[in-house]
Amino acid sequence: MMMKGIVSMLTLAALGGCAAIIGGPTEVTVSSLMTAPALFQGQIDPFSASGPNTLKVGDSYNQLAIFNLRSCNDDKTDCKVGKGKLQSKTTVLGLSRDEATVRVDLHLDVGGSQTVHDKVSNTGYQLHDVPLKDQVVTSKTIRLNYNASRHIGLPYGVSFNVCVEGTADPAGNVMHACQPLRGFD
Repeated sequence: MMMKGIVSMLTLAALGGCAAIIGGPTEVTVSSLMTAPALFQGQIDPFSASGPNTLKVGDSYNQLAIFNLRSCNDDKTDCKVGKGKLQSKTTVLGLSRDEATVRVDLHLDVGGSQTVHDKVSNTGYQLHDVPLKDQVVTSKTIRLNYNASRHIGLPYGVSFNVCVEGTADPAGNVMHACQPLRGFD
């Protein structure tokens, strides 16, 4: 009787393990990239990369970038410049076998100056004679296949890209499809 109970427990444990694999991963790696166009032709586009961030359902991470932004008329005879601060919060809402559901909250603040606060100091960024001002707040819930990325476009050429890597394949090979979003690591 004792042997039958042990076999039953082992069978349940094995089936439970299979169900976890079939049902999807319990954690994923999320990476993101914030970009903006360079102010002038020939300059390198500024970017801010985050990741790899290992997250479970309910976990999130924040990212911040400061950009110089420009808005011009069609013939580029009149341009306005501003300092843009893009803040994001990316939250994993759900994981299935083939995809992740994530919410991306974005706040783009454009003005003559921006301040970044952290635990150690406050850093200010300022432009003089800056008429460009704007506020953009958006939240998107997206379903994203593993090892694929999604682009969210914002005004002034600012963009947010997010990628979710699934777990290793059955052979144990770890996918690194999000590597391009991590910048130069």
